[in-house]
Amino acid sequence: MSLKPPELQGILPHPNYPQNSSTSTASTALTDYIIYANENNKIAKKNPSFVRRTRTCLSRHCNRSRLILLIIGLLTIAAIITVILILNKNPFALIRPLCKSQFGSSSFNQTLIFLTKLEYNQIGDDSSIPYNEVDSMGYLGKYKFGELMLSNLDYYKTNSLPQNETTNIKNYWNGSWTGKNGCNSYDDFLNNKFNVQEIAIREAFQFNLVKFNQTLTSSSYNLSLYSFLDKPFKFSSGCNFQSDGLSVSNITLAGILISSYLILPENVGQALVSGIAPCDNKTSATPTSLTRYLLDFGGCDFSPNDVNEALSSFNSSFNN
Repeated sequence: MSLKPPELQGILPHPNYPQNSSTSTASTALTDYIIYANENNKIAKKNPSFVRRTRTCLSRHCNRSRLILLIIGLLTIAAIITVILILNKNPFALIRPLCKSQFGSSSFNQTLIFLTKLEYNQIGDDSSIPYNEVDSMGYLGKYKFGELMLSNLDYYKTNSLPQNETTNIKNYWNGSWTGKNGCNSYDDFLNNKFNVQEIAIREAFQFNLVKFNQTLTSSSYNLSLYSFLDKPFKFSSGCNFQSDGLSVSNITLAGILISSYLILPENVGQALVSGIAPCDNKTSATPTSLTRYLLDFGGCDFSPNDVNEALSSFNSSFNN
């Protein structure tokens, strides 16, 4: 039943009032108004505060809903901005790919691909990373070689070498180049002359494997590489353990050699002996722990013989 007063209906008769052509418009309007008032009085008598309470309730709920929607909207915008800022600094912070491959040479190659992704915070294909890349701290090439590593591999000589590359130590490259594998200068190395960077990274893995084994055998625990390979491990404490954790489900040679390249083999060996995980401070604004690297490469595995064969194949191509 319509409760709209006749004056708002264009002085039309009430819908339920019988129509009579002989009735005057003024008389009809007055009669309809009396019916309208009576109907409203009936509702008011049943519940005097009905209209007032309904309006108040709707008004309050509407304001609350608007406030809740505003808060949700602001929180959503803040969350999106936060994620964008985090991913700009380190794409692996929220989505971290894991190295997964078959055992053997294919796994070795996959490990090198993932190494470049880690060093350049890149999730996609590594082919876009050029060999002539130089970062702000002077690390060279596709694999970010520092002065210390290239000196250890006998490509470079200088009297002022950093003794620890676990932090971002500036590389100045004021020394001289030895000519090993046809690399006679800074530019030769950056241009990957004779595939020197690919040879050097394989030599670095081989060098670090020897250093890692020496660290274990020189300890009083009489340990070796095979004391840890293909086994779970749990650190007692360590750097960044709140986010990276302390437990590793499976230690592989890929994980050990990548960690050794980024944190130094002596530090990796001492960490496994002591149970305290160190961090690599070079790869991003947030330090990455040894635990994280071992987890990243738990699905890639190869043998020491695969490392030697990978180096031999590049050396033979250079000699030919």
